[in-house]
Amino acid sequence: MPLKLVPPRKGKSPFWSVRGTYLGVYVDRTTKADKKNVAIQVLKKIEGEIERCEFAQPAELTFAAATLAYMKAGGERTYIRKLLEHFKEMPVIKLDQAAIDAAAVSL
Repeated sequence: MPLKLVPPRKGKSPFWSVRGTYLGVYVDRTTKADKKNVAIQVLKKIEGEIERCEFAQPAELTFAAATLAYMKAGGERTYIRKLLEHFKEMPVIKLDQAAIDAAAVSL
């Protein structure tokens, strides 16, 4: 099912929502827009993020968030900066051996 705009529901929310699946990624979130034109732009932004593998679900832990938690817990900071610049907001769930190997080569 492609992504589609769901109109605001009276008494629930004044905002448009985006629902559906795009390239295998399920989306069900608000656009925080009460105008359809703005909601369409948000939908296109979400599609672009999915295409670039930058879309993170609200509950997904990103590399940046994991790094922050690691440092707050007293973790070693010596090599973190370059890794953080490389992986940025990449969801941790997408970090596999291939991503780690690519980072090792580029860094």
